[in-house]
Amino acid sequence: MDQQEIVKLFLNKGFQLDSSSLDFFSQDPNKINSFLEEIDKTSEKPSTITFNFVKSILKEKPQIQVLKTFSQEQKIFTTEKAIQFFIDRYEKIKKILQGNLYDSCRFL
Repeated sequence: MDQQEIVKLFLNKGFQLDSSSLDFFSQDPNKINSFLEEIDKTSEKPSTITFNFVKSILKEKPQIQVLKTFSQEQKIFTTEKAIQFFIDRYEKIKKILQGNLYDSCRFL
């Protein structure tokens, strides 16, 4: 499909193309139909189609494939467990800080 046919196609749909988007569609004419389908779904339809607008419409959707699913039993989290968690965390941080203070005082 040459550039004149592309321009006519877009003009019939009510759109103008800038030079960079025309070059993009002339290099890959297969994307014209998918672009026109996607632009029909959008609410904002500019009169002049820029290359940035083409990229935003034709952005590829990521292919996500679930390889493995994990199922885990729901554990009951009580207040005692929460308190113990914070006490353990406090003790670990206390040991780290005391160790660092001891190491820094040793060189004096």
